[in-house]
Amino acid sequence: GVRTNDLKKQLKFLKENYQIIHFSDLPKIASEGNFCIITFDDGIQECYTRLFPLLECLDIKATVFVCSSIYTEKKILTVQKTHLLSALIGEDAFQKTFYSSLSQNPDSLRQKRVDECDYSGVYPYDSDNVRSFKLDLNYRLPIQLVTQTVDEIFLEKYDISEQQIVSELYITEDQLKRLNTSELVEIGAHTTQHLMLSRLPVEEQIDQIKGSIDYLENSIGCEMPIPFAYPFGREGTYTEHTR
Repeated sequence: GVRTNDLKKQLKFLKENYQIIHFSDLPKIASEGNFCIITFDDGIQECYTRLFPLLECLDIKATVFVCSSIYTEKKILTVQKTHLLSALIGEDAFQKTFYSSLSQNPDSLRQKRVDECDYSGVYPYDSDNVRSFKLDLNYRLPIQLVTQTVDEIFLEKYDISEQQIVSELYITEDQLKRLNTSELVEIGAHTTQHLMLSRLPVEEQIDQIKGSIDYLENSIGCEMPIPFAYPFGREGTYTEHTR
């Protein structure tokens, strides 16, 4: 995370050295210049409580990408559940619990793909053990297996409802609508569930993309075209079909 004062310094630096724009400004800008687009993914509550006041104070534009299942299903994204569990029971305990919950050896479950990412640059600041665990969660093990296993552990370890955590962890729908009325904030789509698109069949990729865009247009009032950010964002996390 970044402390509010440090974030403010970073935003001021960007404002002093770049012309900060939205994705919707791209067709209107000149071909030359120092331009910058500031983005924040997943729609964490602090984007509203900490970031938005800074944007208003400094008069800076930013784009916030959100996943629609947070609002349509009232469910925590799996990527955030893993962070919450690591914080609650500890990284080592979470790893041990996760692997012991699998019915098979992880080596036999890891999926190999022709178009998979080059993992050499992923999670460079983590220890080898933590890095391998994150790769299993996000890149190598079957998505459905990871989701089901993490859901079961989460249900076992947390004694409050998932809906209550959703309301505290993420920007609420009302807050999202308010952000959408601000000239400083642009709302973008980030799929419905924050799944790696390259690991999904084409039909599911379409559902993930279209579902998030439809939600923002029909429920929040965002105007088309709506910016879109690939979950994970590295080369190999999307395919030619995704584009």
